[in-house]
Amino acid sequence: DRIDEAFDALAETGDLDRARVTLGEIFDLVIAHADTRDPTVFVKAAYAVRLTDQLDTLSPANRNDLLTFFGAHERLGQTLAMLIRSEENPKKVYAVLQGLRDRFGDKVAAYPSLTAAICVVRDRPLQHRINENTATADTPEAIFDYFTRNEDRLVYPIATIPAELLVYVVDTTAKVSEMEWALSQYRRDKRVGNRFFEIQYDTRHVQQGTPKKITEEGFNLPNIKRFGGICADQAYFAVSVAKAQGIPSAYTWAQAGTSAHAWVGYLDSRGRRAWWDFDAGRYEDYQGLRGRVVNPQTGRMTSDASVAMLSRLIPVKARDRLAAVALVDAADRLAELRRAMSSDDLASAYPPPGDELPVRGRLKKPRLATVDEELDLVEAGLRRSPGYQRSWTIVASMSKRNELSLKQKKYWAAALMRMCGSDYPDFTLAILKPMVASIEDKREQNRMWNNLFDMCDKRPDLAAEVRIAQGDMWRKHDNKDFAWKCYEDTARRYVNDGPFAVTAMDRCEAMLRRSNRTQHIIPLYEEAWKNVERPTSSLFFSKGSNWYKIGKRYARALKEAGRENDAKIVLQSMGG
Repeated sequence: DRIDEAFDALAETGDLDRARVTLGEIFDLVIAHADTRDPTVFVKAAYAVRLTDQLDTLSPANRNDLLTFFGAHERLGQTLAMLIRSEENPKKVYAVLQGLRDRFGDKVAAYPSLTAAICVVRDRPLQHRINENTATADTPEAIFDYFTRNEDRLVYPIATIPAELLVYVVDTTAKVSEMEWALSQYRRDKRVGNRFFEIQYDTRHVQQGTPKKITEEGFNLPNIKRFGGICADQAYFAVSVAKAQGIPSAYTWAQAGTSAHAWVGYLDSRGRRAWWDFDAGRYEDYQGLRGRVVNPQTGRMTSDASVAMLSRLIPVKARDRLAAVALVDAADRLAELRRAMSSDDLASAYPPPGDELPVRGRLKKPRLATVDEELDLVEAGLRRSPGYQRSWTIVASMSKRNELSLKQKKYWAAALMRMCGSDYPDFTLAILKPMVASIEDKREQNRMWNNLFDMCDKRPDLAAEVRIAQGDMWRKHDNKDFAWKCYEDTARRYVNDGPFAVTAMDRCEAMLRRSNRTQHIIPLYEEAWKNVERPTSSLFFSKGSNWYKIGKRYARALKEAGRENDAKIVLQSMGG
């Protein structure tokens, strides 16, 4: 009732500062006294605070219009307001919404996730540079029309897919005419990997530098299929065809040595289970590398591991996804109170009296501004939506700031490995590495590294990364023997499993040079050179492989030792 009254007063008086104070007080009241087992009140209060902050960027007339519209369509209001990130400009986001409303009216409210996804992706010009070509997206209105008009022809139902996943659909830069062509060619075909490989590779362009035919004829999906291209064009084609069918997909790439390669990530499913596949078009030499993806909402680079975690949102009901956002907002607010006030000030200002809250749903004792209470709110959110990544990143940030005890770090490390470890080891490791590294007790930290190593036993690239971090820890504590064992184990065991074996050899070489044992450098690389597998791909792409990198280091070490002929033999075996 108080929230509704505050919004009514805002619409009548236009006093945004007063509304912000009132709604902030209500949120603090909810945080202090409301039971998380029924998070409805958390969602209401967090939504009110977010929306009020976002309204600050709009003109008074636009504020009232948006308040009225969201009052009639609260599900869309909550979906969009809770999706907008702090680094975004709400004015631009809501300008996109206004354009959609001008064209489609209340129809936009019937597709809250689609509308919200379009608004946060199209709040800035959307282009995709593919080497010498640039693809520019159609208007937000054209994209909304395409997906709603073809709703029954898509692979996944846009009405039920979370907005966080739909951003990887509506970020298409193919024109609507191209999307219509793709839909007619590949209707309901989920085999996205096949789309990559059906595009003929333009070997002549790579080897001789001749202009690509698609660049001369015009860069579009039909022409890519007709004339072919290189990996960037293959990936763009597959990703665009997937998006045209409503399949979340991501143009993915990695840098390996002096070369780079692009491939495809896409949402796959079988029955009620869904996951991201990041192997379509991924060459052998890039299997051990982390893929990079542009987040369509922020325009910033993110990892394929973070994108993969989004599949965890699919089975979660919309109300639980909103609850997770609201509960983490509450944890953020509690942290803000804890850090901003001295203990005396905090004791007098927080918690506020809870008499205004109904007895039903009120805690017996108020929630205090402590680290334990913040973690409890985060955990309550994770119970609703384990795939909400901001929950995990908050815990990792608290660990980096040394706000967590050893007991808390161990508890949350175990929780993350239990909830995400086996299915999402990349994400789990990315969150846990800085947390484990922050443990001061070297023996306890070593034990945690061993636990992580065991978790990654089926992923050699990740296991090697853990061993490197473990070696770095021992080197930091000046235990050279243990550090050497970690590095040497990585170099020998994972010489054919991603780039970390080369990193380990670099660490070994550096230790040998510092200890004036340079005579052991050649044997180090000689053994690795015997065991590393030669890639089957072309020399251009092989430059990112362990075979190429180790060969170059081996030849360099031979030359430094005056063995010029031996170095020449190694280089000749690598193609000169």
